[in-house]
Amino acid sequence: MDVKKSAAFALGLVSEIKDECEKFGVKPRVSHEPDAPLESHVAVRRYRDEPLDLLEGLAKNAWSELKLSFHG
Repeated sequence: MDVKKSAAFALGLVSEIKDECEKFGVKPRVSHEPDAPLESHVAVRRYRDEPLDLLEGLAKNAWSELKLSFHG
C-alpha cells in the first residue's frame, strides 16, 4: 500500500458499531472485503444515514480513533 502524507485511517470496533446501531433498531452487517492493496478493508452494510443521532453516536463511539499519516 502506498501511503501518502495526507492519508488518514479510521479505526472502528465492530462491537461498538453494532451497539450504536442497535440503539436505533438497526442491525448492520460488517464484512471483510479486501480491496487490493487495502487487505484490511471492511464494509458496513445495512445501516441508515438517519437519524443524525445514529451517525453522531457512530462518529463519537465507534469510529472515534483516527490515524493520520505524516511523513517528512
